[in-house]
Amino acid sequence: MSITPFGYVFFGSIAVGIGLTYLVTRRLRMEKGTGGIGSALYIGAVLVCLSLLFFPFVSILATSIHSMVTFPKYDAEIISFESYWDEQTYTDSDGDSYTRDVLMHRPTLRFRDDADKMITIESNTSSGSRPVIGSFVKVAYSNGTLQVISIASILLYFGLAVMLSILGYLLLYALFYGAGLPRAALNRAGAFGLFHLLIPGGMLFMLLGMVYGIYDFFLGRGDMPVWAVIICFFFSIVLALALFGYTRILLAPKQKT
Repeated sequence: MSITPFGYVFFGSIAVGIGLTYLVTRRLRMEKGTGGIGSALYIGAVLVCLSLLFFPFVSILATSIHSMVTFPKYDAEIISFESYWDEQTYTDSDGDSYTRDVLMHRPTLRFRDDADKMITIESNTSSGSRPVIGSFVKVAYSNGTLQVISIASILLYFGLAVMLSILGYLLLYALFYGAGLPRAALNRAGAFGLFHLLIPGGMLFMLLGMVYGIYDFFLGRGDMPVWAVIICFFFSIVLALALFGYTRILLAPKQKT
């Protein structure tokens, strides 16, 4: 039985986590005299989980972006869609989790490729917005692999890239600490990434998500109630003003002391 590329990524992620665990626990024993079996197991569980979240999703994100950029592009017509209920988990303001059934829709697309062959294929994405039969979406397609190009998919990849940046930084910091490398530059990079990229990027991501939801509503594709649209509109204005003010603070010339 041969190992698939994803299998290599999976086992490689575990190996990286174990290697980082060894370096970090060794450094703890050298500096603080700690790092027994209990702490090693705890650190190992954290680092292996971080590795399993980081490397496989980096592979997925890189593959998706590569196909979106390099595959031939087509305008695909939505000819039908399948609706199904999906159980999703949410967290309220008190930190309590609850589940809710959300009606999702997966469209079936049709287009002609460069060989003038009619392709009918199910979309690789689902959405809570009801697809409009007869409308067109931009897709990238090659050899049976489809990638829908839309605002929603771009927002999804943007959010995933932000999450992976955080995970990658934590793994890199563990490597620098465990190997005894100087971390001053890494600390400065972390502060810069937090205040100049992560905070404004998160604000922009939430703003674009709410604007997209409002946009879907006025096109008649969304199932969002009117009160939710009003809330999204209000917080879109608040976020836009906050992002504008935060950007002005970041770009303001620093006063010399």
